[in-house]
Amino acid sequence: MIAFLFDNVFKHGNRREKKISLTFDDGPHPQCTPEILEVLKSLEVKATFFWVGTNVRKHPVLSRKIAEEGHEIGAHSFWHRRMLFLSRGEVESEIDFAFEVIGDITGRRIKLFRPPFGIHGYLLPKILKEKGAKLILWDVNSKDWKTKDSETISANVIRKVKGGSILLFHDGNFSDVNVDYSHTVSALRNVIPALKKRGLSPVTISELFNA
Repeated sequence: MIAFLFDNVFKHGNRREKKISLTFDDGPHPQCTPEILEVLKSLEVKATFFWVGTNVRKHPVLSRKIAEEGHEIGAHSFWHRRMLFLSRGEVESEIDFAFEVIGDITGRRIKLFRPPFGIHGYLLPKILKEKGAKLILWDVNSKDWKTKDSETISANVIRKVKGGSILLFHDGNFSDVNVDYSHTVSALRNVIPALKKRGLSPVTISELFNA
């Protein structure tokens, strides 16, 4: 219902276009993110990363490198708090601190936001619209935080993807420094070629919406 009230909330792009977007949440992570980057580079794909502000502050060199390689950067809040029951001031702080820190470190103007857990109410899209920013969700969830088997992830993702799809993966964890996403790395090696074979081109979120 909320998505119908705001023109800056998106779960997918144009279904008639043969474009999709790979997106990654919760990073950057010093081990997981570089491994994912290697796969993307080898397959000549640019993705969109939704990062937690505190993680970017911990890993500025890595964050800057990824932005310089041409990947798109969005914010995934500053502290990774659920946005639904926060006050307006708290919501704005999560947005503003994340945009500022990520923007300063990467040299990018941040205008994409994804709420932690994809949870939001009326207030978040309203504030983002006032700031000229988009709220980006997804329509294909890899569930790689839950399912550790790369073949299961690959099969589920490939089955669900359509033109305009936004795919959700992870390249880190907001609280666990020892997280392992090697299963995501393996899944991407299967998913990306399979989708390309179907004529679907992986692009950044901004390219998906021709922005």
